[in-house]
Amino acid sequence: MQQPNKIQKRPPSSIHSSRLSFVSTSTRHKLHLAGETVTPGYLGNLTQPQEAKLRALWAIGIKFVEICEADSQNSNAKSLEEKYVPLAKKSSYLSRGEGRGSATHQKYPGLVNELLSLLPTDEHDVQKLARQAVDALDHWTPEMYHLIVMRMVKCEHPDALGLRFLRACKWDLIQATKMMGKAIYWRSMEAAVDDDIMKRGEAGAAEDEKNGFGPARTVSTDFMNQIRSGKAFIHGTDRAGRPISYIRLRLHKASDQCYQSLERYTVYLLELARLSLRAPIETGTILIDMTGFVTGNIDLSPLKFIINCVQTNYPESLGLLLIHNAPLGFKTMWKVLRFWLDPAVASKVQFTRGKRGLLKWIAPDQLLKELGGNEDWEYEYEEPLPDENIKMQDTRTRDRLLAERQVLAQRFEELTKEWVMSAQLSDKSRELCGKRDKLAGKLTANYWQLDPYIRARSIYDRHGYFRGADGAEWYSPKAREALTIMVPPAPEKRAMADELSSVNSPSTSDGMSTLRRASVSDGMSTLGRTSTFEGSPSFDRASSLDDDDSFLDEVPVVEIEKQALFISNMKTSALTILAFAATGAIAAPSKIVARTPGYIVPNSLTKHDVWSGANTGSNHIQVSRRLSGPETSTIVTISIPATAKGTCHVRMVNNGAGITRGSKAVDLFSTLLDSTVPPSGNLRDHPQGRLEYNTGTQEFTFNTRDVQPKAQNFPCPAGQTLRWELVAVGENDDVIIQQDFTKPTVNLPFGFFIEYNT
Repeated sequence: MQQPNKIQKRPPSSIHSSRLSFVSTSTRHKLHLAGETVTPGYLGNLTQPQEAKLRALWAIGIKFVEICEADSQNSNAKSLEEKYVPLAKKSSYLSRGEGRGSATHQKYPGLVNELLSLLPTDEHDVQKLARQAVDALDHWTPEMYHLIVMRMVKCEHPDALGLRFLRACKWDLIQATKMMGKAIYWRSMEAAVDDDIMKRGEAGAAEDEKNGFGPARTVSTDFMNQIRSGKAFIHGTDRAGRPISYIRLRLHKASDQCYQSLERYTVYLLELARLSLRAPIETGTILIDMTGFVTGNIDLSPLKFIINCVQTNYPESLGLLLIHNAPLGFKTMWKVLRFWLDPAVASKVQFTRGKRGLLKWIAPDQLLKELGGNEDWEYEYEEPLPDENIKMQDTRTRDRLLAERQVLAQRFEELTKEWVMSAQLSDKSRELCGKRDKLAGKLTANYWQLDPYIRARSIYDRHGYFRGADGAEWYSPKAREALTIMVPPAPEKRAMADELSSVNSPSTSDGMSTLRRASVSDGMSTLGRTSTFEGSPSFDRASSLDDDDSFLDEVPVVEIEKQALFISNMKTSALTILAFAATGAIAAPSKIVARTPGYIVPNSLTKHDVWSGANTGSNHIQVSRRLSGPETSTIVTISIPATAKGTCHVRMVNNGAGITRGSKAVDLFSTLLDSTVPPSGNLRDHPQGRLEYNTGTQEFTFNTRDVQPKAQNFPCPAGQTLRWELVAVGENDDVIIQQDFTKPTVNLPFGFFIEYNT
């Protein structure tokens, strides 16, 4: 097969020319790029006004954080709602219209004037601009700003992310600020993209498909069936070097899957497509193949979701949309679709027919054979491998890399503050640009080190197409490398486990207590100015700023494949980590422990609408009630294994990303009142106890008020399935907690679960 031409180097532009130092292209991913310069408005080719808008976008966030954090110095005293639920998402704002139409921010009156002074604008109606600024700021919290670099940026320059929102909003700073805030909230609090969809991935869905119950099993089964079907996949690149996402509509039928699984599947593919991008390529191509399309394939609801998701949550990620071999009757359908499209997105749509139409956009050697090209490749799904996600169980290395990322993110924010305060064309500005670009490269390298510890492997990882920092290798993938994790034979496993079971020491999950208390693992809170973790020097953020990026030399660099040996205890089904020193000697046994508690996580969660009686599968505990308004409870189904012995104990733990407001308490019942009539109070059959939230421990504990704690401790009903209902206590309550459906290994589960003695 003829190899594509090698990527051409571009001459630097007059403005932002130093940004090209960040742009790098893998020698394994050789592409032919149309044109000789970076597209105007993209990183590496900004006009002076465009760079001023980018500076102002960062300045808005910096000033917003400074004012808000000065008002509340102790961020640890804030509730999770205060940290991660902006005013625009609160029920009081939505019901009473708080903030809308006002030119003054209700909590920080001087904030708007401060921000307006930063905007390079010719807007004559200052009051109108102030009202728009208030509306935009109501979609932000200071903690959400810190998530931009820590969580939302993955393998791209943070400036590239900001420019996406600016271009999508036609360089309107206020609208870009609002749009970015809404996208961050959607990713972290609504869709749980990183903490659920990508973290569980295909292996988690396959496990639920096999062993799950109820809605969780249904959603996972439908999710896996869609992946196996090959109705959508990523492969290859077009003539501009953009990765191609193929959608074969003839393989889709609305009745084949539930809507929840379709949304989950869509977001999963969008995230994988995003991971396949490498600078300077910032957009992808979608090829909708309508060959063989019939009326039974029509399903507008998911198309509307895809369009809305791409436009609002992944702005400026689409470079080209090809609609191939559209039938004659598609004109009517296209009118509906075009109505949903932003004009800028609609301008990227091209209709093609036959091989000749596609070859204009895709080279013959890169076009699939089934579409008339020379690329002899067919989609074939490979099931998840048993140990492909074993690195995700190594929380110690994950937390070390997250701590390093935290330091890098703080340093990037500090440099950005200096950059926006410097004169735009000054030598100081150019120097700071270079430092920021260098740090952006380190953030990218850190992400690819972190990736296997926080993201479940996909089919593209198993087939060797995703090569981490080296990019995506579509046309000549190397044979997959064997896992480097050492797994001893079963007798040796047993001997090691028996030896370790006698060790009395803190759990490995607690070995990084300082770091764990800072909740770095979920990325939803920040480390203090000094962050100490076991086995490494202390990081002092203030002192590190004077040493440029040399502070990173203090971060210990240890490859987990050479450091850790994973052993499975056949008797207790608990995973133990045996750490090795750099010389290969066994580390001190005080770091190792065999866990004795067993944990049972739910088979499924069902969100129950008390007024309508409707039940919907969910991955969150969601309990809410409004005064004279709707009420939602959560039904939890748990199967007790036959091996469970002794006493069972009900627990509910927040993972750091939940919401608790109002009374911060829920009542626990063992059966449902089967009625569609709004209940007056908690009219359930068998009250079992009340769980109240403890902010310090982030755990719900039983108390003896109002109802007796019958369910706190009870004989384990081995082999039986239990059903609980969680109901709001107060008249204006919300409890929203993410649920862990995985079988715990080293870490404690979160959400609702049962603990028993093994």
